[in-house]
Amino acid sequence: MKKNTTSLLLTGLIVCGATISCNAYANERNKRGADKGGDNKKARIEAKFNRLDSDQSGDLSFAETIAKQVTKIERRFNKLDSDQNAEINLDEFLASGRNARDLSPFAQEIVACVSAEKEDTGNEFIRVPNELDFMSPVDKFNALDSDTSLTLSLTEVTDSATERAQARFDENDSDATGAIDLDEFTHQQLSRAATRKALKDCINDIVLDDELL
Repeated sequence: MKKNTTSLLLTGLIVCGATISCNAYANERNKRGADKGGDNKKARIEAKFNRLDSDQSGDLSFAETIAKQVTKIERRFNKLDSDQNAEINLDEFLASGRNARDLSPFAQEIVACVSAEKEDTGNEFIRVPNELDFMSPVDKFNALDSDTSLTLSLTEVTDSATERAQARFDENDSDATGAIDLDEFTHQQLSRAATRKALKDCINDIVLDDELL
């Protein structure tokens, strides 16, 4: 038994050398894992940038950034337009679970939560939302219904999305050149991911806690 115990002790010393060495090894391994994850993420972002850069200019124009979004909007519009009359009424709009969820009663709490998350983590990529980002479904529908016809046309939906996309494009175009380079795109994508995670965590915590009361 004594011989086995001694062998185990020697093995531990050989593998780790000392507790500090083991901790240093573990920290270095974690750092390498984080670096590798960061490298993979940046590689994916660059690949996405290259796919969007249809003219291979090395910069993204607004038209290039919006092209796929317009296609998605049209596809989603047609899916919601259940009677295929080229218009979406309120019932059709609310038929989508995404549109029907009402977060407006929690808007102030969500904004405060995301703001606290940004401050606590020091993550500058997190963008704190505005309370107006959490309009009720009916208010959202009315905001899209620019001609007050009580129905939404594809033009109204597309125009609204394009306007919001242009505002985001201008915000991400930090050097005001009228184009997004890879660095600006990378920052935008990292900010989007960090903000989505913070929003998801806050919404789940706040709404779930409210539903359990």
